[in-house]
Amino acid sequence: MKNLLQLSVVVLAVALVPLTWYATLMPLWLSQSGERNDTIYYSQGIGLWLNFTEHVGDANFDPGNSLWIPPQESGADSYSTQCTIQQSFCADAVGELHKQYCQVMEVYCGTAMTFLQLVLSVMAGLSLLVVVWAVHLITTTHCTIADNYLMHLCVFNGVGCLTAAVVWYMCIFRVVLSTTFYKDQLSRCSGNDSGRTCWQIGLCVYLVIVGGVLYPVLAVLVISHVTNKFRRFQQLLRRLYESATVVEVPPPVMDMKSQVLDRSRNDTLQSAEVALDVEEYLASTKLAPLKKHPSAVRLQGTRTAKDDSKLEELEELEEQKQDEPATCPIGV
Repeated sequence: MKNLLQLSVVVLAVALVPLTWYATLMPLWLSQSGERNDTIYYSQGIGLWLNFTEHVGDANFDPGNSLWIPPQESGADSYSTQCTIQQSFCADAVGELHKQYCQVMEVYCGTAMTFLQLVLSVMAGLSLLVVVWAVHLITTTHCTIADNYLMHLCVFNGVGCLTAAVVWYMCIFRVVLSTTFYKDQLSRCSGNDSGRTCWQIGLCVYLVIVGGVLYPVLAVLVISHVTNKFRRFQQLLRRLYESATVVEVPPPVMDMKSQVLDRSRNDTLQSAEVALDVEEYLASTKLAPLKKHPSAVRLQGTRTAKDDSKLEELEELEEQKQDEPATCPIGV
């Protein structure tokens, strides 16, 4: 699907180049033809830059529907040459037919035709840029100017093509067909049963309309490709982020139990080592017992004998008091 979308973008962009250039250069915006038999043929066409007349079999055969006075010989004339000749011709026009003919030439050499020449020239140049950007779009993985502006360029070309077709129909084709000169030629053309085709919209106008439709289609394809391209970039960025991030996976239950037991054993060993270290420290810092001084021992022995003699005397006094009889006081 990805390759099909990319191929569609490139193929459509390339196909629109000859279509646009053909419509710009070929003298088939307005055309008419006629034939006498299978060997005698006449055709005529008008374009933005050229007009042509073709005689086949009989150089004098004229279907009576020519917009040129006098009818042209087989050949092609450029737009500038044709308008220069007709300007000098119309400046000295005398008869009514010539004046009616000059009304047609005023339309053909007028402002609307100049506008169409400018628009189609821009469209033809931009069609080449569309191809370059389309190839650049599918061959690069990062965001470029084509990602941002190719869609807008396609829409602009489509609108330009449709605008050119509308201007041609409203400002040239209908105006020419409504002139007195053409109405007279149309009556002659319509009343002849010798296989003549009156003036009508040529192939180039239809090609321009097709271009006005296909360029927006190309814009939609470009948008789809740019969207998919951005999504792939997001996925790649997410993968790079996940590969650069360390993800801690919880261990199985048995491993967790063994880790808990190992930690408890380590804690027990550490506490035992700490207790041993404390005992060793206390043992190393234990104070030696105090020794009594000889003078203090003698003083303690003397004080004890005296206290014993005093206690004996007190006991004797108490016994004597108990043995004496109680006497009552004599009143005076």
